[in-house]
Amino acid sequence: KTFKDWPKERAKLYTFDTDKGEWHTREITIRIDNTPFARGNLRLCYYASLDENTDSDSDSGSSSVASGKAAGASPSLEENPLKQEIVYVAKLSIDPFEERQTYFTDVQIQMYSRLFAERFNAYDPPKKIEFLKAWLVELTDRKGSPMCGIERFITGPYRKHNNNFGYVSDLERNTPQAFSHFTYVASEHRLLICDIQGVDDVYTDPQVHTSELPPPRGKKSFAEFLQGKGTMGQRGIDSFLSGHKCNAICRYLRLPMENDKEIDDSDVMGTMPSQKFMALQQVRAVDFKQPTLPAAASGVGATSSTTLLDKGIRTGTNNDDSCCSCCTIM
Repeated sequence: KTFKDWPKERAKLYTFDTDKGEWHTREITIRIDNTPFARGNLRLCYYASLDENTDSDSDSGSSSVASGKAAGASPSLEENPLKQEIVYVAKLSIDPFEERQTYFTDVQIQMYSRLFAERFNAYDPPKKIEFLKAWLVELTDRKGSPMCGIERFITGPYRKHNNNFGYVSDLERNTPQAFSHFTYVASEHRLLICDIQGVDDVYTDPQVHTSELPPPRGKKSFAEFLQGKGTMGQRGIDSFLSGHKCNAICRYLRLPMENDKEIDDSDVMGTMPSQKFMALQQVRAVDFKQPTLPAAASGVGATSSTTLLDKGIRTGTNNDDSCCSCCTIM
């Protein structure tokens, strides 16, 4: 099959602006395959394409990190989601009673993770990282106007580097673990981004643990608007920190050593910075505006299960959660 074999349908595209904490919407047309290519605990994943619309700026055709460029050095293919040649993943909930706000929260978590990745890259670590841009689509031609998450489809070996409760991959790469540690310090101990997974250093589907402790004076708590399904609060933060082994990138960023375990240079492995410490004496705090959710985020909408059954579409697919980087939330 090609994209043109898939049915075309009208939809609303929701995009999130992390700088302003605002959601924006516009009308689009989308094509989604009838049969999911993967199934996770919470989502069914379908190939999708978004037909060209009013936004027709060109893009480079590959991820800046995946192609070896610094993140943000040039526009990546995902700067314009409305390109028919690009394959996307549409993620629809298996739960017919999924709250619509969950979709908006998932995108906010991923986009704020992308913001933290940009700040991480600004300190010139040995490897740059990137979180995929994520959007929401409301399928207005379908019964109940179900929501689905949309992001670019990426190919290559998929790896989970840590999870939302202390698991660390046997490979234990330096960059993903240092990034999670960095987010805790740069947020002034208000959150920790984990569940780092993806292809190379292009990540997707993170989780955020938000602190239940009082925020620094004059700062706000992130707990109110970053409560994803995998959020475990202070317990999740403590679980990561208690098992974290600071590495050469943690030291380069001058992050406080966790568990009083100083790095033994004779035992340093993995990706190494070109110098022992960065020039700055500490990482700067990252802050952002509390988002304003649109009216579409309220209520429980008909989602993929009911809609797919109404259309008589099969949902039986590979049940192995490791097969797809976009199926699992936790």
